[in-house]
Amino acid sequence: MFWEMGDALFLPAESVYAVFEAKQELNLEYLREAGEKAASVRQLHRTTAPIVHAGGTVNNPKPPPRILSGLLACRSRWNPPFGPALRKGLDNLTEDERIDLGCGLEHGAFELPEHTSADPGLVTADAEVGLAFFAMRLLARLQQMGTVSAMNIDAYTSVLAQRSRELPTEVPAQQ
Repeated sequence: MFWEMGDALFLPAESVYAVFEAKQELNLEYLREAGEKAASVRQLHRTTAPIVHAGGTVNNPKPPPRILSGLLACRSRWNPPFGPALRKGLDNLTEDERIDLGCGLEHGAFELPEHTSADPGLVTADAEVGLAFFAMRLLARLQQMGTVSAMNIDAYTSVLAQRSRELPTEVPAQQ
């Protein structure tokens, strides 16, 4: 967090690694809503910058990682909970709307792995191990992102510097 002003919290987009929607149940409506919210976060402008270290500078900065998204709920509305209806709903989302992980505590959890040539498809876990599966897969996905990218602070301060030039140059005399 950069700072707090009243009820507003200022958080740089580069700090966001995952976004999750919490609902009472997993269903098609909430899946679509979670996808739309994930897309809005993934479309935020994020910056990168060279990294200066004791041995020099890394001038080819690492791009920010793809933001993970998920849907957390008490139960799944679908029958079976993680069957064809869920897969069809996931398949109808755009790449920006893609839901990576989900958990319906009463029924288990799911993961939609990254696209690879050996794509395993939707991976699911039963209720007895669902929460542990969800937590471990989330940690694994975060670990795969590796070291954070350097944020381009100048991109943020340039907006502030421009605004200060718009301020009056003379301070009115106090009466």
